[in-house]
Amino acid sequence: MTATLIRLSFAGIRTRLLASILTVLVCGAAAATIVITLEVGSTGVTPWNRTFDVANGAHILVTASSEQDALAVADLPGVAESDEPLPRIRATLVIQEKDVRVLLSGLTGPPSINLPLLTRGSALSPGGIVLERSMATALGVDLGTKVSVVTVDGPLELEVLGIAISPSQPRYPRSNPGIGWVTR
Repeated sequence: MTATLIRLSFAGIRTRLLASILTVLVCGAAAATIVITLEVGSTGVTPWNRTFDVANGAHILVTASSEQDALAVADLPGVAESDEPLPRIRATLVIQEKDVRVLLSGLTGPPSINLPLLTRGSALSPGGIVLERSMATALGVDLGTKVSVVTVDGPLELEVLGIAISPSQPRYPRSNPGIGWVTR
């Protein structure tokens, strides 16, 4: 039975040569499209996965109203790893005479989870700021640029020491406000 079906299919190829060639071409194009789609998909995800691994990215980020609340979340059952709570404030940066909303994270040292990865510049030090890369790019900010943070005591001038990426931060300006890291 199988041999008969194979003979009939090849007999059809000889009698309908143009239709058979077009069928083979369409099937080949469909297979090539599937392979290209899978490759493009994996290429787009792989850099983010590498960044997530190197930064020891957080699977869940918690915003808490107090340090005690954050520590209570860290003690919940099922929490495998946690870091010290990072204070984060909403602030206004004045960059090249333009007001920009930003979340400033106060660091005492490099965090063990969700580490901002420097792509250019130097590590954070007092009197400086490290900006997230997509924000710095969108605003045209480069290393050495002076920015001012609006405070109740008046403007606080900081120098951009570094540009970093964070796997938990969506691209600016799609995600607004942007993020910056300063010393506490």
